[in-house]
Amino acid sequence: MHLWRICLLLLIILDISRSYNKCYSSNMFFISII
Repeated sequence: MHLWRICLLLLIILDISRSYNKCYSSNMFFISII
């Protein structure tokens, strides 16, 4: 395994999880308003 590939994968996973958390929190926000 190449180390830079593992790092790249980690970065992508972190980015996806961050955007997912953002969507999730905004959804919870709207749900709490309604």
